[in-house]
Amino acid sequence: MSITNGYTTLATVKNALGVPLDNQEDDGYLETTIESVSRMIDDFTARRFYATTETRYFHADNTDLVYVDDLLMVTTLKTDDDGDGTFETTWTTSDYQLKPDNAALNAHPYTWIETSGYGNYSFPVNVKEGVEIAGSFGFCIAANLPKPVAEACKIQSIRLFKRKDAPFGVLAGGEMQQSMTIPDLDPDVKMLLSPYVKRV
Repeated sequence: MSITNGYTTLATVKNALGVPLDNQEDDGYLETTIESVSRMIDDFTARRFYATTETRYFHADNTDLVYVDDLLMVTTLKTDDDGDGTFETTWTTSDYQLKPDNAALNAHPYTWIETSGYGNYSFPVNVKEGVEIAGSFGFCIAANLPKPVAEACKIQSIRLFKRKDAPFGVLAGGEMQQSMTIPDLDPDVKMLLSPYVKRV
């Protein structure tokens, strides 16, 4: 198999484990592990560190702004102004501003949209999911994956791989023992990821 939207690479994990790249005996297991850990990271942070092109719908509580999921680029922004289920108003780029300022320069996503102040429209506050946005959603593109996220994925993938061969499914370390069954991410992995946890 191959890794889908993984936050580290097979080669990186094999190098860290000291496994020659031409030794493919455990490649399938490692790839599954990396992808599984990547999805655990998604769940823990409540966000995705890869981009997908989608159409999503949002409810505005204010006529001047709407909060959105991690957003990288807007293709179209439309509103359903009368609640009939038809998004009849298409905004131009001069009608809105992506916020926070300079997010893209800092390799971060936009998380809300404001009216520009000199546009023609406002967000419908009395319409459930009255804002339609088509665009690129996610925390970042693959090339901008934060290094702590990549490191967290590598560390957890290595530990999970090693636990499969531990006697009775337990790894001993000093006074600590860890079960092969992993209900959650390791504490130090969580520490690496904590700055990226989405706050509600």
